[in-house]
Amino acid sequence: MKSYKKSNIAEMERNEDFGGLNKALLNNNETIRIKAANTLYYLAQTRRGDHSSIPYLNNALEDSSEEVISHAAATLNLLAQISIGDSSLIPYLNRALGDSYWMVREYAARTFGHLARCGIVDDSCIPHLNRALQESDKESIVRKAVTFALKELAQKGVGSKSSLPYLHNALEDIRAPIRKEATLALSALALIGIEDNSSMPLLKKNLGG
Repeated sequence: MKSYKKSNIAEMERNEDFGGLNKALLNNNETIRIKAANTLYYLAQTRRGDHSSIPYLNNALEDSSEEVISHAAATLNLLAQISIGDSSLIPYLNRALGDSYWMVREYAARTFGHLARCGIVDDSCIPHLNRALQESDKESIVRKAVTFALKELAQKGVGSKSSLPYLHNALEDIRAPIRKEATLALSALALIGIEDNSSMPLLKKNLGG
């Protein structure tokens, strides 16, 4: 494995050398992998990215370093926002939804939402999103991200009745942003025929009707 110095990574950043940064994500040195992941994240923040990074970032989601994982998840989320992504992300994001670090779960959920906006949808993510929405996940930012993803999927015609009890529970959340996203998600599901007898009363209550 080629050895990299921090100065090499900085040069790759200046030159937007995505090929070099991608390979650096495979380096045996954890510090180099962290620096490469952080650099790809910085570039994505400024709307610079390349589709060639996707398989390397997928692999980085299963790195031994939580810092590499979190940077990879954040970068994939940003890339999806600028329409860089594909269906190869889905199994990796599904597993990332079970990560012990809340930030990784949040970014994984948000990435599903942004991929849906790009027309990249797969219902295999729904059980994983449902689990992440469980009340046992106390991180409000994760719950909001999951309801956002379920809403975006439903707006593309993808949803499951299995999500309803989790979204109904979210409607009772003390935090208004979560209730709002859950309401939008349930409304989108209802438009594609996914609802039950308890959906409409709960929606009317939250919509003030």
